[in-house]
Amino acid sequence: MFASSSTSLRPLTAIASSSRHFSSTTILKAKRKELIELLADHPQFGLKGDRILVQPGHARHRLVPKRIARWVPNWRWYGIKPFKKAPEMSESPQISAPSSASTAPETAEPKEDVPTPQNVLNELHLLPESLVFSLPTTEDGVTLYGSLTLSDVVIRLAELGTTTKHFVVGWAEDEEASAASGDRMKAVGTRKARVQVKGGGKEAVEIEVEVKSLDGAA
Repeated sequence: MFASSSTSLRPLTAIASSSRHFSSTTILKAKRKELIELLADHPQFGLKGDRILVQPGHARHRLVPKRIARWVPNWRWYGIKPFKKAPEMSESPQISAPSSASTAPETAEPKEDVPTPQNVLNELHLLPESLVFSLPTTEDGVTLYGSLTLSDVVIRLAELGTTTKHFVVGWAEDEEASAASGDRMKAVGTRKARVQVKGGGKEAVEIEVEVKSLDGAA
């Protein structure tokens, strides 16, 4: 009796220990994904600026070396979450970037004299005077991890309820100053963005874009 009962316990103990080992390994594998930010559009993962979770090996050997993506350091510590842009939002800064190309057809067309609809004017003048972004910085507290682009400004305006398809967003500096500053903010500071009615209307307002260090944000 005793011999048979003791031999039957050994397989049960082995099964229980092996099942615990299997489940813990599965949990560890599930937690291994790391956050990356796409530096270019990718047919599988998404649009430039998207933050996605991927297997670290795939990012290390395929995406990061080819400059398709970059690591988002300390994302768990700062509470940075994955984010996907809407296709319409990602196109808005691209439309405004080649200003000479976009305005050339409009000046040749009589639509330039078409008055801007009142609802669009109302929305333009209800835009906030400033936008504040709190982003993670390096040890110096000034240089950003990554950068802030016009696409981020468009997304923030859309989150506030702005119908972004009615407007073109660009930096307010002239061409020389804009070329010197670049098309993105890479450090803590302020910069003016210009929001202009798309199409025939020439009405526009300027918004102050301020970038603060996430560590120093209240």
